Amino acid sequence: MNTHVIRIIITFSLTLCMPLNAAEPLTEELIERWIDSQKAFNQWGETNQQALLDYETTTEGPENPLIISAEEMLRPLKQTGLGRSATTLVAKFGFGSLESWAEITLRITRAAAAIQVETQQGSLDTSKLEALKASGKLSEQQKSVVSRAITQNNAMLEYLEQQVSNTDKAAVKPHLSKLKALFDLN
Repeated sequence: MNTHVIRIIITFSLTLCMPLNAAEPLTEELIERWIDSQKAFNQWGETNQQALLDYETTTEGPENPLIISAEEMLRPLKQTGLGRSATTLVAKFGFGSLESWAEITLRITRAAAAIQVETQQGSLDTSKLEALKASGKLSEQQKSVVSRAITQNNAMLEYLEQQVSNTDKAAVKPHLSKLKALFDLN
């Protein structure tokens, strides 16, 4: 067997071993398209607000919103019959599917959250909650609520520190002011 054929076989074999869903890089162009799509989704959400509100009142959200998957994120749209409309909307902004748009959404918002936490020391600090819980001034029910808040804060902080890539944070950082304005976080 000649070396050219062996190289082709090895290259093909290595391609099969690579992850099939390697994350698309967050480029400036992609982030800008996503921001534009999000603005359109805000308007779309106002139009479809009642269907979404009806879904929200019957469904409990995740304990840690950072670990939501794209599938979970899209469930309300699909279960309320709004999936096709949302798919059409994201296609206008060059996204191949609603699922790929949702994955990009999660990566951008998680990276922005991670940057916020890094730049605002103490934003997820639970020491005041810990002190309140230990103060003896709370009922058992109140202690339970505070304990849950502490657990959620710690889980979010751990997720942001360990699961958000530095590459995504670096790509999102130049767009942070636009994202803050988009989400009205100022």
